[in-house]
Amino acid sequence: NADFCRLLGYYVAEGSVSNYGKGYSTRFSFNKNETVYIEDVCRILQSMGINYYITTQNNVTHVGVKSTPLSLFVADTLGCGRNSKIKCLPEFIYFAPRKMKEEFMCGYFRVDGSFTPEIGMVQAGTCSRLLAAGLDILLLSIGFVMTLIEEIHSPSVIEGRTIKGGMMYSLVSKKETQYNNLASVAGYAESQITRSHSKNRWHIMNDNL
Repeated sequence: NADFCRLLGYYVAEGSVSNYGKGYSTRFSFNKNETVYIEDVCRILQSMGINYYITTQNNVTHVGVKSTPLSLFVADTLGCGRNSKIKCLPEFIYFAPRKMKEEFMCGYFRVDGSFTPEIGMVQAGTCSRLLAAGLDILLLSIGFVMTLIEEIHSPSVIEGRTIKGGMMYSLVSKKETQYNNLASVAGYAESQITRSHSKNRWHIMNDNL
């Protein structure tokens, strides 16, 4: 359903699966101030009848589930991957109804998306090339033409967390209608910037891209 698709979006953005000795666990990681998203994940898990726990370390809040069936189902059966470098989209999402695709994007862009209304730019970054390619295809399937950028990032520290460097893949759009549509999906403010864009021609040639 829509909630589960959004949960998978959260997982692909900031989730992981690990072996804790007696089985496998799934963990969703958020900035501690992202209480709306934390509560959303907890509500979805609760509606599925799944027990969870919450821990906070420095500025990061983790929502964890010690469940081998759920962990392996999400990471392996659906193919989402166990860590950031091998994350992928679940195959079924490419063939799901538009509403399900949008809910998945909602979860993903809430956590890994960056919305800048002042300049009408939206972007999302990942260290997984397969995930970047999958997101590009999924966005294209519902009418969003993004630009894929590859660049090497140096290690950095964000809010006390050390972020490893390496190759990063970013999907970027500076097209106002695309920004506003994705902002609406993820619940962000719309942009008032108006600019022409060469990629408008794709929409004129073929509404279904």
